[in-house]
Amino acid sequence: VYLYQDQHYNWKWTNTLNWAHSFGKLHDVSALFGFEEGRYARGWLDLQKQGIIDPLITDMSTVTTMKYISGIDEQNRFRSWFGRVNYAFASKYLFEADFRSDGSSKFAPGHRWGFFPSVSAGWRISEEKFMKNSGFDNLKLRASVGQLGNNSVGNYAWQSTYDANFTVMD
Repeated sequence: VYLYQDQHYNWKWTNTLNWAHSFGKLHDVSALFGFEEGRYARGWLDLQKQGIIDPLITDMSTVTTMKYISGIDEQNRFRSWFGRVNYAFASKYLFEADFRSDGSSKFAPGHRWGFFPSVSAGWRISEEKFMKNSGFDNLKLRASVGQLGNNSVGNYAWQSTYDANFTVMD
């Protein structure tokens, strides 16, 4: 008797709130705030037994000898808060501040959250009077600095005692 089952579960929920306003002719301010959450789960089971007593009864509990069994049950979750604030003066001088706070179950308890800020400043040189007849429609100089994170690691990688294996029984 042979049994194979495979199940997947994956969802992601994202919400954002945007705001923008101009103050007079020189000041433009905008902001974005968001939340994202998701879950992934997968499980599969592959097994074979032999020694069936009655061919009409295929319930695994009635078979006498285990041939092999293998499978996994893995899942992970994440949650993120993020935001951005932009300020532009006279459409020439640009400033931006960003943040992201990410939590992931892929990391060990006590180390699941990270905070990733960044800032940038820009100068739209093409908006300056001395550049009006230069042939550049949009020439910008931008500098930024920030921190990045990465959760592209395996599920349960922080647990040194966890290992997947496959067992064959005769």
